[in-house]
Amino acid sequence: MDKSFKLNVWIGVGIIAGGILLFFLLGAYLSGRIEGKSDAIAADRLVIAKRAELFANLAELKNRSAEVAKYRQKIDALLPSKDQLFSFPQTLNGLAIIHKISLNFSFKGAPIPPKTDFPGTANFSMDMNGSLENIALFLDDVEINATRFLIGVDSFDLVNISGTEYRLSAQARVFFK
Repeated sequence: MDKSFKLNVWIGVGIIAGGILLFFLLGAYLSGRIEGKSDAIAADRLVIAKRAELFANLAELKNRSAEVAKYRQKIDALLPSKDQLFSFPQTLNGLAIIHKISLNFSFKGAPIPPKTDFPGTANFSMDMNGSLENIALFLDDVEINATRFLIGVDSFDLVNISGTEYRLSAQARVFFK
């Protein structure tokens, strides 16, 4: 009976140890699965949050589209058409006469056509002679105070010819729709 008792004790201890080992292995397996599922849920929540943010941004953009259209109309009203650029040299010559400077003007290269989000541009060069004050007033009228044409001066070279006489050579562009 002694041998049978020891054998039964070892079998019982083995069953209990196997049960405990099985319990821990099953717990570890389920813990890994639960952790994997929780990571997937967290990732899904991030995706949902990003999508919600995108939808909110889209809704805001749709609300602003009417406002953007209003500003686009105002900008288009400021920009001349390409055909209206034919009067641009006469406008510059008229301003040059008012400011008492001599002006040579010429378009350079082919104009860049407008795109949906950007106006077209026509490059030009101008050379002018006159007093520094008159040249500055002319540029102020052309670049800043002009209401009919929108231009940007890309580069210029100013040289004192003699005394109060200066020569300005400028490369610029005029915008059109």
